[in-house]
Amino acid sequence: NAVTVSLTTHDFKKLVDMYSSS
Repeated sequence: NAVTVSLTTHDFKKLVDMYSSS
């Protein structure tokens, strides 16, 4: 559902941010 997609997108963005800052 929309909540799951939104959460997944948020987690993905956070993961990308962590990877980029490394």
